[in-house]
Amino acid sequence: MSAMAMRSSRRAYRGVVVNPSSLTETELIEDGAVVVGADGSIEAVIDCSADASAEVLAGVDEVVDRRGEFIVPGFVDAHAHAPQYAFTGTGMDLPLLEWLPKDTLPPQSRVSGPNNAQRPYNKAAR
Repeated sequence: MSAMAMRSSRRAYRGVVVNPSSLTETELIEDGAVVVGADGSIEAVIDCSADASAEVLAGVDEVVDRRGEFIVPGFVDAHAHAPQYAFTGTGMDLPLLEWLPKDTLPPQSRVSGPNNAQRPYNKAAR
Protein backbone atom coordinates (compact mmCIF):
# COMPACT_ATOMS: atom_id res chain seq x y z
CA MET A 1 0.00 0.00 0.00
CA SER A 2 1.41 3.42 -0.94
CA ALA A 3 2.07 6.12 1.65
CA MET A 4 -0.70 8.25 0.13
CA ALA A 5 -3.20 5.39 0.30
CA MET A 6 -2.24 4.71 3.92
CA ARG A 7 -2.91 8.32 4.88
CA SER A 8 -6.38 8.29 3.36
CA SER A 9 -7.60 5.19 5.17
CA ARG A 10 -9.60 4.84 8.35
CA ARG A 11 -7.85 2.77 10.98
CA ALA A 12 -8.64 1.28 14.36
CA TYR A 13 -5.78 0.81 16.79
CA ARG A 14 -6.73 -2.04 19.12
CA GLY A 15 -5.11 -2.53 22.52
CA VAL A 16 -5.37 -1.48 26.15
CA VAL A 17 -6.89 1.99 25.89
CA VAL A 18 -6.04 4.46 28.65
CA ASN A 19 -8.49 7.27 28.00
CA PRO A 20 -8.20 10.43 30.14
CA SER A 21 -11.85 11.45 30.44
CA SER A 22 -11.14 14.54 32.59
CA LEU A 23 -8.31 16.14 34.55
CA THR A 24 -8.98 13.78 37.46
CA GLU A 25 -10.44 10.64 35.87
CA THR A 26 -9.07 8.02 33.51
CA GLU A 27 -11.03 5.28 31.78
CA LEU A 28 -9.23 1.96 31.26
CA ILE A 29 -10.53 -0.28 28.46
CA GLU A 30 -8.61 -3.56 28.55
CA ASP A 31 -9.71 -4.56 25.03
CA GLY A 32 -10.41 -1.28 23.32
CA ALA A 33 -9.79 0.52 20.08
CA VAL A 34 -9.21 4.07 18.92
CA VAL A 35 -10.76 4.72 15.51
CA VAL A 36 -8.81 7.30 13.51
CA GLY A 37 -10.33 8.89 10.43
CA ALA A 38 -8.63 9.51 7.11
CA ASP A 39 -7.87 13.07 8.22
CA GLY A 40 -6.06 11.84 11.36
CA SER A 41 -8.75 12.84 13.82
CA ILE A 42 -10.09 10.49 16.47
CA GLU A 43 -13.58 9.39 15.49
CA ALA A 44 -14.29 7.01 18.35
CA VAL A 45 -12.90 5.22 21.37
CA ILE A 46 -14.65 1.87 21.77
CA ASP A 47 -14.77 -1.13 24.05
CA CYS A 48 -14.17 -4.17 21.83
CA SER A 49 -15.96 -6.43 24.28
CA ALA A 50 -19.21 -4.55 23.58
CA ASP A 51 -21.60 -5.95 20.97
CA ALA A 52 -21.58 -2.78 18.84
CA SER A 53 -17.80 -2.86 18.41
CA ALA A 54 -17.90 -5.46 15.62
CA GLU A 55 -19.90 -3.08 13.43
CA VAL A 56 -17.49 -0.21 14.11
CA LEU A 57 -14.42 -2.35 13.37
CA ALA A 58 -16.00 -3.67 10.17
CA GLY A 59 -16.27 -0.08 8.93
CA VAL A 60 -12.54 0.67 9.01
CA ASP A 61 -9.95 -0.06 6.34
CA GLU A 62 -7.43 -1.59 8.73
CA VAL A 63 -7.28 -2.78 12.32
CA VAL A 64 -3.79 -2.33 13.75
CA ASP A 65 -3.49 -5.00 16.43
CA ARG A 66 -1.61 -3.70 19.46
CA ARG A 67 -3.27 -5.90 22.06
CA GLY A 68 -1.10 -6.02 25.16
CA GLU A 69 0.18 -2.50 24.47
CA PHE A 70 -1.15 0.79 25.84
CA ILE A 71 -2.90 3.27 23.57
CA VAL A 72 -3.49 6.78 24.91
CA PRO A 73 -5.76 8.75 22.58
CA GLY A 74 -5.88 12.50 22.37
CA PHE A 75 -3.72 15.50 21.89
CA VAL A 76 -0.30 15.18 23.45
CA ASP A 77 1.70 18.37 23.71
CA ALA A 78 5.24 17.02 23.88
CA HIS A 79 7.13 20.16 22.96
CA ALA A 80 9.27 22.14 25.40
CA HIS A 81 10.86 25.54 25.29
CA ALA A 82 14.57 25.34 26.08
CA PRO A 83 14.40 27.72 29.08
CA GLN A 84 11.65 25.49 30.56
CA TYR A 85 13.76 22.33 30.27
CA ALA A 86 14.83 22.53 33.93
CA PHE A 87 11.16 22.37 34.96
CA THR A 88 10.34 19.14 33.12
CA GLY A 89 8.09 16.99 35.31
CA THR A 90 7.20 19.78 37.73
CA GLY A 91 3.79 21.29 38.32
CA MET A 92 1.90 18.13 37.40
CA ASP A 93 -0.62 19.01 40.10
CA LEU A 94 -1.35 22.45 38.61
CA PRO A 95 -3.28 23.66 35.57
CA LEU A 96 -0.96 25.11 32.92
CA LEU A 97 -1.98 28.73 33.52
CA GLU A 98 -1.12 28.42 37.22
CA TRP A 99 2.13 26.54 36.62
CA LEU A 100 3.59 28.97 34.08
CA PRO A 101 3.59 32.16 36.20
CA LYS A 102 4.36 30.31 39.44
CA ASP A 103 7.24 28.08 38.35
CA THR A 104 8.57 28.79 34.90
CA LEU A 105 8.08 32.37 33.78
CA PRO A 106 10.13 34.13 36.50
CA PRO A 107 13.33 32.12 35.84
CA GLN A 108 12.62 32.04 32.11
CA SER A 109 12.52 35.83 31.97
CA ARG A 110 16.17 35.88 33.10
CA VAL A 111 17.18 33.92 29.97
CA SER A 112 17.52 36.77 27.52
CA GLY A 113 20.26 37.38 25.05
CA PRO A 114 22.83 34.90 23.73
CA ASN A 115 25.06 34.88 26.82
CA ASN A 116 22.29 33.94 29.24
CA ALA A 117 20.52 31.58 26.85
CA GLN A 118 23.50 29.43 25.84
CA ARG A 119 23.49 27.13 28.91
CA PRO A 120 19.77 26.14 28.94
CA TYR A 121 19.72 25.72 25.16
CA ASN A 122 22.77 23.43 25.27
CA LYS A 123 21.14 21.29 27.98
CA ALA A 124 17.81 21.09 26.17
CA ALA A 125 19.38 20.12 22.85
CA ARG A 126 21.34 17.13 24.20
